[in-house]
Amino acid sequence: MKKSVISLIAILALSFAWSGWALEPIPTIDGHYQRINPKDDATIDLKKLTHDSVNVDAMAFWKGSGLGQIHSGEVKEPCAYDATKNVVTYHTEGCKIIMKLDATFQTINVDEIGTCGGLNVTFKGQYQRRGPSKQK
Repeated sequence: MKKSVISLIAILALSFAWSGWALEPIPTIDGHYQRINPKDDATIDLKKLTHDSVNVDAMAFWKGSGLGQIHSGEVKEPCAYDATKNVVTYHTEGCKIIMKLDATFQTINVDEIGTCGGLNVTFKGQYQRRGPSKQK
């Protein structure tokens, strides 16, 4: 019985492939995202830990006009995840970062309350998925 079920699944998979149909992978929150902004560079790397937490590894930079004028901010820790709203929240004293993901996990809209990155540094903006998570 077990072999026949496995054989049937294999036949169905092959028939999909031969007919031109492709099974799309189920979208996942795990991914590497880059902010869409040419002046300042920022990335967010997400890796789901549990049903209500995501490990966030985020970096943001501000580059001034003078030589060596670079300021940076960083978030590296588990954060709350509300799967019903697709929202990841980072909160510490004086800073709250709210990351709203679209249903397909291709873009993140980030809002920020308080000072979250240092002088002139912000995580605010829209981010686009650029590949798999770089976290192990």
